[in-house]
Amino acid sequence: MAPGREAHGVSPRRRDGHPTARELEVLERLLRPGAKRATVAGDLGLSERTIDAHLRSLYRRLGVNSAGQAGR
Repeated sequence: MAPGREAHGVSPRRRDGHPTARELEVLERLLRPGAKRATVAGDLGLSERTIDAHLRSLYRRLGVNSAGQAGR
């Protein structure tokens, strides 16, 4: 396994305060008109619970409370 990588090619958590690529991907998809968490989860092969975890982490990093605020 490559240094700094976890099992299954998942990048470790970033500790520098910047969003991860996955967090940004989830946000970008949710900001699309008509997007639903369930659809985004299915498209990315994730559970809705995992989508929620990515969003909580992203909101905490950015100091916001919603996808709309994060997308500004």
